[in-house]
Amino acid sequence: MVAHFPHEKNNINRFFNFITKKEFLYLLGKTRKITFEKFIDSFFSDYKLKAILSIPLISIGLPPSRASALVAIILFREFVFDGGYYPRGGVQIFPDTLVAQFKKLGGKIIFSNEALRIITERKKIKGIKTRKIEFLESKIVVSNINAHLTFDHLLDCETKEQKVLRNLQVSTSAFVVFLGINDKLNLETKFFSLGCFFDYDIEKCYNMRNIVESGDVNYFFCMFPSLIDSSLAPKNRSNLRIFIEVDFIKKDLWNTHFNRSLEKKLIKKVSIFIPELENKIDVKEIASPLTYNRYTFNKNGALFGWAALPSQVDSDTFPYYTSIENLFLVGHWVTNGIGQSGVAIVALSGKNLSRKIIKTIKKER
Repeated sequence: MVAHFPHEKNNINRFFNFITKKEFLYLLGKTRKITFEKFIDSFFSDYKLKAILSIPLISIGLPPSRASALVAIILFREFVFDGGYYPRGGVQIFPDTLVAQFKKLGGKIIFSNEALRIITERKKIKGIKTRKIEFLESKIVVSNINAHLTFDHLLDCETKEQKVLRNLQVSTSAFVVFLGINDKLNLETKFFSLGCFFDYDIEKCYNMRNIVESGDVNYFFCMFPSLIDSSLAPKNRSNLRIFIEVDFIKKDLWNTHFNRSLEKKLIKKVSIFIPELENKIDVKEIASPLTYNRYTFNKNGALFGWAALPSQVDSDTFPYYTSIENLFLVGHWVTNGIGQSGVAIVALSGKNLSRKIIKTIKKER
């Protein structure tokens, strides 16, 4: 970066020293209430450099004018500088391993059985009603689904959380093109992802209205799972996925015509880097916000739970504990004081809560 922006050399050094060497509590105090845009404006004047440093924010789905500076800094520290990790065999390995261990320890999992109601009595958990089971008695319920669904649709009573939800914003969704191609990817180096912005105006690139009105996209991210894990594609074949983060806007937008138009434009953009890509496609699937909503029930197909806004980062914005006795929350709908941090923090939320529940049960005995 110094080679490309020599006039910002001192500021570049100050910026990265601040991110990498300051203690977390110091970072928390300085950046908790400001946006990433305000943060980088305090270091740099070169708009191109500021745009480049804003590109990793794709991982939290917000432009610099809206993204929490604290969350962005943690993203740099824990993902950019430390590097990301990918499970061999794909992400499905995580739940498969958890299920196997859960069963080994005597647990029972009921699949394909939608929860319809959380039953309470005087604001205390009594059990749940499911599609296949009229009443399943339980003293404790842990919910890791869309918080709007939990409090606005499943609970049989009014709660204070319903009022809180009205003022919170969910994160962005995505439009993704999944491709299986009949060739090995001949890229210069093995890497997992490729990001390309066609404009230094990052705010414009992120603006969904521009995509809808112009019918074009100014950026994309592309991931190549089979490049780092050959088990994810047949021999002499490859897979990749192209995605952009999008706002739900309205259900009618995501029709077949609009989806196909976006799909073609994204494939064309990636073809700049992978010649003849369009002629090598064997398998093609797309996913829109409606797809993510259908499979996860996340409101508007949200990818990351709550949006990483400065106003929504505090740990008490939406905590583990609820106003209903023995109803607890885990996952990316829980705020933990640092914003979005991917699979690791989501898993940690489950671990921490389980320890608290076990401790409480032991005390009662």
